Amino acid sequence: MSKRPPIGMNSTKLSPVAADLQARRAPRISGSVPPDYQGPIFYRTRVNHAEYAYKQLYAHLKFANRDLARRMAHAYPHEVALRVDPRLFGPDRELLPIFRQPVQASLSASAPKKSPEWSFGHNQLVNERVREAIETLQPSKHLFIPIDVSGPEGRDRRYVFFVQRDHTQTVLAMEANGIEYTTAESGSPLFPTPLWTLSMDHFGYLSAPLVEGVTVDFDGRIGTIISKALIDELGDVFPKGLYLIPMGIADEARTVKPWVPSAEVLARLSKSA
Repeated sequence: MSKRPPIGMNSTKLSPVAADLQARRAPRISGSVPPDYQGPIFYRTRVNHAEYAYKQLYAHLKFANRDLARRMAHAYPHEVALRVDPRLFGPDRELLPIFRQPVQASLSASAPKKSPEWSFGHNQLVNERVREAIETLQPSKHLFIPIDVSGPEGRDRRYVFFVQRDHTQTVLAMEANGIEYTTAESGSPLFPTPLWTLSMDHFGYLSAPLVEGVTVDFDGRIGTIISKALIDELGDVFPKGLYLIPMGIADEARTVKPWVPSAEVLARLSKSA
């Protein structure tokens, strides 16, 4: 993977070596790993709002095509994760052609001079280095919509990043987290979100079968989940105020039925009628 930083507003004043050292600075980690835990580590993201009270980079972008901007902004994360949101995908679950070429945008006058390589907010925005790292660890899995951003220091390629999934289940481990639940017909556990998901230091557990091979995932109960391998590769690429909270994995068996498109469900019902 290239160590050269992308050309644009965040890199033109840094040499490749300086940019690499800056990027690999240790991220902000809140909480700790229990001394008796020896397994793989993931991180969930959590925001300290006292430090995070400012606009993320995406909020400073002015898009040339407002319709495309609305589609991305209003896309529903869970539907995008399954590639079924009609704002971005066709009936074949393929990304619409208009999003396969760079979307043009410019920076607002109020934009900060420096922006994190991986910014959050309504839409996640990453630079080329973050995209390459994710693609290297989990090839051809996730969705990146290219954005060409024009700013005072030239053009910068960014990507709107959407996590992709193969199922609709939570990745939380039930027994290891002490969660009481019932089971839906689909095999998904039904339970109220644990209060500890709001904490900045609680060490929770993920279901090993559901995070095997995962680099990045999104669970509506706990937010974005990132593997230690990706954090080790990237270092601190996050906005001020965003913390990483360690999580372990538990090898709990769980029935996971693959996601079935609603059109296929209707077709099956009509045949059985």
